[in-house]
Amino acid sequence: MLYGFVEESAFPLEFPIAVENGRYELDFTGTRAEFDRFQAILDATEYPYELQSLVESGTLAALFTDRQRELLGTALREGYFDVPRNCTLAELATNLGIDKSTASGILRRGERRILVQALTGATGERFRDPNRRG
Repeated sequence: MLYGFVEESAFPLEFPIAVENGRYELDFTGTRAEFDRFQAILDATEYPYELQSLVESGTLAALFTDRQRELLGTALREGYFDVPRNCTLAELATNLGIDKSTASGILRRGERRILVQALTGATGERFRDPNRRG
């Protein structure tokens, strides 16, 4: 059901997708027009939905979802990015009450957004390295 819905919306899936008690929680990246079209598709379905946050690009802070911003900010304050590290990934995840692999994924996606913006100037668009496989 989820894949058919996402295919109809034309948004690429962004992982991870959290599934709990029949609810899906996932992130989408797109233009304002794409989101307007997406909302029309959602409104035409029988399925209830909730928009948890909408982040517009334009500044570096706007690159992140609320969850990425929270985790990256905590990691920075706790010394995760210091050399040498003052906080491990496991400690960071425990402090935030999330699984270590979840914390790792959130950090990696946030860091990628920073790098894409810094190296290509892209904000909001999905950057795909033509040399990358898969």
